[in-house]
Amino acid sequence: MLIKRKVLGEISQWLDTKKILILNGARQVGKTTILKEIKKELEEKNKNCVYLNLESFQSADRLNVDPDNIFDFIPDKNLFWHVLIDEIQILDQPSGFLKYIYDTYDNLKLIITGSANLEIKAKLQDSLAGRKITFYISPLSLDEILDYEKLDKETKNPIERQKINKTFEEYLIFGGLPEIYLEKDKEKKKKLLKEYLGTYVNKDIRALISKINVSKFNQMNIALAHLIGNLVNKSKISDDLNINSRTLDRYLDLLKYSFIFDFIPPYFSNPVTQIKKMQKVYCFDLGVRNAVLNNFIEVDLRDDRGKLFENFVYLKLKEKYQEIYFWRTVKGSEIDFVYQENGLNVVEAKYKKFTAPKIEHSIKQAIKSLRPNKARIVNLNLEEKIIIDGKEIEFVSWNKL
Repeated sequence: MLIKRKVLGEISQWLDTKKILILNGARQVGKTTILKEIKKELEEKNKNCVYLNLESFQSADRLNVDPDNIFDFIPDKNLFWHVLIDEIQILDQPSGFLKYIYDTYDNLKLIITGSANLEIKAKLQDSLAGRKITFYISPLSLDEILDYEKLDKETKNPIERQKINKTFEEYLIFGGLPEIYLEKDKEKKKKLLKEYLGTYVNKDIRALISKINVSKFNQMNIALAHLIGNLVNKSKISDDLNINSRTLDRYLDLLKYSFIFDFIPPYFSNPVTQIKKMQKVYCFDLGVRNAVLNNFIEVDLRDDRGKLFENFVYLKLKEKYQEIYFWRTVKGSEIDFVYQENGLNVVEAKYKKFTAPKIEHSIKQAIKSLRPNKARIVNLNLEEKIIIDGKEIEFVSWNKL
């Protein structure tokens, strides 16, 4: 049985439009599987569709010679076709190809996947402006995994709750890459994650940049993996790795555009009192993060369990909100996450079991300074609301986020 991906519902709403649909994301997050599910959905609706995998060099070569050769793969060019293309970045000029097909043929609807070097190599953001809708394909979310396992997050059954908590703890260690999740042997999970890192560096990164110091790049990955949930001090990393700032910026861009690490900026309510330049870092998948550090110790035995939990909360928020910030003052008050939805909202992540509500100074300071619409403290168990300075603060268990 296939794991049901929530993004499929979002994509389905755009299948009858002219826009090019781009499924973008890191290696092995399930883009090809989703593309094939779209093909299945279209065929069930009796729509004409054709699927091309450009890792077949014959297909790529034909399209590189002439975009019009796409009709070599379409049985009747007089009909309307959904054209599903996997690994579009393999083409020499993917953005030129997509722009030409979009502008020339009203009877071709393009749905494509792309990986790490799509945005860099093709500069799709500019050349396809107004012609595309992009969907970020993430690893499996914990909700998708629980749905697949037919586990209800809100169950009060103690046996079911124990299963849910075990699944949650394994998610913090091994993440949500589909192949890793479906492999039940933990030693094999570890090996697959290490293989993932090797393929990522040796294939994706080398495709993005020809001259790269792999040792320095790997050291930077380790440094960032240690830093999840913390500020990225580029000057310190540059000094520690003995690389110049230009090289460091280039490496950080590689990580950003290959979807491995996310960097979130500070929220500015008062530029005079808040830190202006440094960003916080989070990893796209906790299993990959732990593989970088070669640390698969159980959650409760780890010194970094709070950071794993914070990264988990970030990934949950990222499912819903495109722009996420943090808030920090020069005096040390800090809130993990800030986002906009019907006003300003703040979220603090605490890997802790509460016996009663406890409000730290940073939350009080944020409420006083930011006056948020909603303030939440995500934790392991407590669900309760209290009022501070006229504002409601909600303690939310992780499974209710």
